[in-house]
Amino acid sequence: MDFNSSYSSACKPSNFWDEWEHNYAPVGNDITLHYIDVGPRDAIPVVLVHGWPDLWFGWRYQIQTLSKTYRVIAPDLRGFGRSSIPQTVEGYGTKKVTGDLTGLLDFLNIPRAVFVGHDWGAVITWRMCMFHPERVIAVCSVCTPYMPPSGVYVDTDTLVRAVPQFSYMSLLSQPEEAAKLLDVAPRRLFTA
Repeated sequence: MDFNSSYSSACKPSNFWDEWEHNYAPVGNDITLHYIDVGPRDAIPVVLVHGWPDLWFGWRYQIQTLSKTYRVIAPDLRGFGRSSIPQTVEGYGTKKVTGDLTGLLDFLNIPRAVFVGHDWGAVITWRMCMFHPERVIAVCSVCTPYMPPSGVYVDTDTLVRAVPQFSYMSLLSQPEEAAKLLDVAPRRLFTA
């Protein structure tokens, strides 16, 4: 078997958009999540939780492989893609987002799942263990270690000085500047 050709075919899902059915689940609190659900229905469910700036689509390569063995559910989190958009900042708290994921599991009649998170999605998967441990089989975090919740507010500048990788947050805390960048150079925001 030629490694390069088999690797290449595994990393190029064919017609994934057409092959995967797009669904919507009312998960409570006037939130509806867009999601895909592929793989054997009787297999262990794996929920893929995207980060920022991303969507379910960021998992497309993993979905193709994982769905051969697992039931894979990949939602757009609230405020992303085709899911509902909360109108307040408070609408994006981790308790609310993890509540959406439990609502999705309820909608799909899934008692427990494995949660895999990337970037800020990994923060959500860690919080699933805290807020809804009875719904979690296991957690896999891609590039985000566990961070215990803190009751202390840390302003953006202090956070960026401590963790320079979060410097994009400075831009996001200035809506006018972020909007200008999106208007002038949208590709740069996602590739810089």
